Amino acid sequence: MEPKVLFEDGEILVVDKPSGMTVNRSDTTKGERTVQEWLEDEGLNPSRGSTPKETDFYRRAGIVHRLDKETSGLLLVAKTPLAFENL
Repeated sequence: MEPKVLFEDGEILVVDKPSGMTVNRSDTTKGERTVQEWLEDEGLNPSRGSTPKETDFYRRAGIVHRLDKETSGLLLVAKTPLAFENL
């Protein structure tokens, strides 16, 4: 099952995450597709481009919060560093 974008504007994405999917890529997620990788594959990763790699916005692909792997629900994804900082 794939995540779905439920809302998008110039500042945020609201993504419906299915259960069974990990949010952020890590050393323990090898071999499984994460929401972070899905954002990249769909061209929705807002942190790529001119954002410095050492920022949380870049490392977390704009994902504001996490949900447990087995939890389904809505994720907020900031599309700008300012939105990320304010959320």
